[in-house]
Amino acid sequence: MVSEDMINRCKYKMIELIGKGGYGMVYSAVNKETKEKVAIKKISNPSNNKSRLMSALREIRLLRHLDHDNIIPLKDVMIQTTTVVDDMDIQSSFMDVHLVYQLMNTDLASVIRSSSIQLTDDRCKSLLVQLLQGVEYLHSLNILHRDIKPGNVLVDSNFNLKICDFGMSRVVANEEFMKVCVEPVGSRGYKAPELLFGCTKYGTAVDVWSVGVVFAELLSRKQLFPRAKNFIDDIKNMMHLFGNPGESDIEFIEDERIMDVVRSHDFGFGFHFPYLFPIANPLAVDLLRKMLTFNPSKRITVAEALEHPYIRHLSERNCIIYSSPSPVEHPEDLDVGNYDDEGVEKIKDLIWKEMLHYHPEGAAAAADALCTD
Repeated sequence: MVSEDMINRCKYKMIELIGKGGYGMVYSAVNKETKEKVAIKKISNPSNNKSRLMSALREIRLLRHLDHDNIIPLKDVMIQTTTVVDDMDIQSSFMDVHLVYQLMNTDLASVIRSSSIQLTDDRCKSLLVQLLQGVEYLHSLNILHRDIKPGNVLVDSNFNLKICDFGMSRVVANEEFMKVCVEPVGSRGYKAPELLFGCTKYGTAVDVWSVGVVFAELLSRKQLFPRAKNFIDDIKNMMHLFGNPGESDIEFIEDERIMDVVRSHDFGFGFHFPYLFPIANPLAVDLLRKMLTFNPSKRITVAEALEHPYIRHLSERNCIIYSSPSPVEHPEDLDVGNYDDEGVEKIKDLIWKEMLHYHPEGAAAAADALCTD
C-alpha cells in the first residue's frame, strides 16, 4: 500500500488522466527530481489475468532492450503492492503495474481526426518515413509488432513519431520467421489478410500491411475499412476494396473452407486506388498500392518501401538524422514466448524481476517512486 510517507518521498507526481483502454489508464505526470514530464500507464490489477500479465511482460521486456528514435522509450517500471514487501512475498501482494514513458503530445488517430492539423504531402512523407524506420529496426531484430494502428503511433508537437504498445509483439528466430503462433492478434481494420484469414505462417509483411492502412488514412483522413460488426464483414470490406482475387492472390490461404468462400463470392472489380485518393501524390498512391498487396509474398518490404521514389530522398536523409539503432547483445533475451504455458505466478515473478532492472536497490525503492495523489 502506498503510505503518506511514500507520497512525500515519491519520484513521480500524477497530474491528470489522458487516456484509458482495456488495459487500464494513462496519466500525465512529472518526475519531481528532473521536472521531466512523463506518461504513466497503469495496468490495473492484472494479477489473475494471464493475458494481461503476458502483455505487460512483453512490453517491459522488449522496451528495456530497444533503442531507436522512433520507438517509445520505457523509463521506469513500478509495481504497486498491498503492503510494503521484500522480494520474496510479491505473489500475495502484487497489484497494479505502472509503466513510465516519454510523454508525447498525441497519437496519429487524433491527428487524422483533427480539423486544425494540416496533413500536407511533406508531412505525410515525414510521418511515413519515421514509421517505416521504426518498423525496419524492429524487423532487424526479428520482432513483429502485430498491432500497428494510428492509436499506437505517438507524435509530439514537432511531429516526431514513436511507435508504442508492444503487448502483442512477438520475437521469432530466423528459421521460424514464417511459423509464428496462432493466438488472435492485431486490431480489426488493420489486420493483414494472412491474419484475417487465420494463417498460422506469416512474417514481417503483416506489419507492412498495417503501416499501409495507416498511410492510407493519413492520405484520406478517414478509415480505409468501415467499422465491421464481425469477422465476415471484415472479410467483405477487404475483398470489396480489391475485388475478385485471382488464384495467385489467395494461394497463401491455408484453410480450404475460407478459400472456397472467397472463390464463391462475387466481390466485384474493386476500386482503382487513384480514385480512392484523388488529390494524393501519384507516387504516394503507387507506394500505398504496393504496401497493400493482397498476397504477402508479393507485398513490398519495409526496406523496399524506404527506397521507393516517393520517400527515397527523405529516408536517405533521415537515416542520419533520426535513426540510431542500438544492437541487442542477446536477441533471444527479448522473447517471452517460452513462458506461454507458465502460470500467472511465474509471469508475476518475471515482471517483478524486470522491475528490478529499473530498481536494483529493491522493492521499497520502486514503491517510493510512485505517487498517486
